[in-house]
Amino acid sequence: MNLMRPTRVIAAFLLFLALAAPAPAWNFSGHWIAAAIAYQRLTPTARGRVDSMLRKHPDYEKMIFADAPSDPENRARAAFIRAASWPDEIRNDERFYDDTRKDALPTPTLPGFPGMQRHTNWHYADLPFSPDNTPLIQDPPPNALTEIRRMLEEIGPSANAELSASALSAYDLPWIEHLVADVHNPLHATSRFTKSLPESDRGGNLVFVYGKNLHAYWDDAASPRDITYEGVLKYARDFMARQAPPVTSSLNPRAWLEESFKLAQSDVYTFGDENGTKEKPIKLPPGYMENAQKIARQRLTLSGYRLGAVLNARLR
Repeated sequence: MNLMRPTRVIAAFLLFLALAAPAPAWNFSGHWIAAAIAYQRLTPTARGRVDSMLRKHPDYEKMIFADAPSDPENRARAAFIRAASWPDEIRNDERFYDDTRKDALPTPTLPGFPGMQRHTNWHYADLPFSPDNTPLIQDPPPNALTEIRRMLEEIGPSANAELSASALSAYDLPWIEHLVADVHNPLHATSRFTKSLPESDRGGNLVFVYGKNLHAYWDDAASPRDITYEGVLKYARDFMARQAPPVTSSLNPRAWLEESFKLAQSDVYTFGDENGTKEKPIKLPPGYMENAQKIARQRLTLSGYRLGAVLNARLR
């Protein structure tokens, strides 16, 4: 056919936007798997607290998988798992606005929300590096690191029981779930500065490999894009069977971020200083895909274990 159908035109336009705009960390399925691992590791006390928090979230009814059983236990688990992707879902929600734009027009604040910002700059905490001595630029806060720390304090032991069940903690919890997984993604912990991209590659978003940007390539390395609730649980069980929880679990978000930063330098940018283009993407070295999948799944699993550990510590 010479003419694309409207749906194909739309799909092509959305692909263009996906390549041009900053990508989320992991895909939805990846965030759900990490959350499923964390929920499995929660103590009864912590599990009761997070279930209570989420029930007060204004989007709670949207946080249920269509195929989730209707019994209260599975409904609560499904809400916690689905909540992990909520911070990415609001990127395309017209109720919310992009507060990082200078010309942003705030949308009306709806009941239960402290604000209607999309907070796209919360999803990463890029530590800069350059392989060719290009001057580095450090992004100003807020970022994933500052917000994880702040929100953990807001729901933690210093907060009384009334606060921990309030609208603020209900809003914070999906963000905590999401950002803990985000900082375990190597491309949400770094920006590479080169002479050809002196203002950075935006966490791999401006580097092109195999028809997609490097950031999106790593997002998809850990898990398939579309899986059901039962599929999420199956993948979580499989990931846990392949990787035991750490003997001692670091509860320091800065340490998580620095691990990801080191992996970005040692295992992500192994193809040199190239950036590629959409028309001429970089040819990745042999074994790159297999190594990316291995590391991505390890990091995603570890993020689930650590999310469970930090929630247990904060919600005793």
